[in-house]
Amino acid sequence: MQGRNRLDSTPGTPGAVSADSAATALRKGRPQLSRLDSLSVHMDISEIMEYLYLGAKTVSQDGDALADMGIRHIVNCTVEEPNHFEARGVKYLRVAVEDSPDADIANFLEPAHLFIESARKEDAKVLVHCTMGMSRSSTIVLAHLMYDGMRLKDAMTLAKAKRSMVSPNSTFMAQLLELETKLFGSQSIDLGLYKKSRFDEVTSFAC
Repeated sequence: MQGRNRLDSTPGTPGAVSADSAATALRKGRPQLSRLDSLSVHMDISEIMEYLYLGAKTVSQDGDALADMGIRHIVNCTVEEPNHFEARGVKYLRVAVEDSPDADIANFLEPAHLFIESARKEDAKVLVHCTMGMSRSSTIVLAHLMYDGMRLKDAMTLAKAKRSMVSPNSTFMAQLLELETKLFGSQSIDLGLYKKSRFDEVTSFAC
C-alpha cells in the first residue's frame, strides 16, 4: 500500500515542516530550520529517537545528506535497493524481505535490534529504511523499541507521532505481537482491530 511520498511535509504531523511554511518563515525573518528539518522538507526521513531515523529509500541514496546528519549505519529493509555507500565506510545490515502477506520478518528482528544497539553504543546514528518507510522499516523500529523495554502500543504511539504513516502490514504486526508476548507475557494491540484500522490512531486498535 502506498503512502505519502514526503511525510515530513504532511500538514498536522508533529514536528513536520512543509516547504511553504519554511519559505514563509524565512521571509518573515524567523530563525532558520534545523539541519534535520531542512532535509525533511526535501527528503522522506523522520527522527524517532536521537540516534534512530526512519525513512524511505530516497534518503538512503543521498550520501551527502547521510554524512551531514551523521548517519553511518543503515538497516536496508528491501530486497532490491543497493547498499550504496559501503565503499565510504557506511555499515549496513540487509533485511531482505518483501512487503507481502506471506513474508516472514521475525528472524530479522533481533539481529536488527543488535545492529542498532551496537551503533548506539558507539554514539552513532542509524537509518532504517524500506521503500516508503511505512511497513518493513517501521516493523524493525518497533521491534527495537520493544527490545528496549517499550510495549508495542506505546512504541506505535511514539513512532506514529514522529511519522504518521507508520503501519506494518498485518502479517508483520502479528509477528510483532508474538515478540511482545515473548518479551512481556501479553499483547497490547488487538490484531483483529488493527487489520480494520491500521492507519488510524493507536487507541482504535489498542487492547
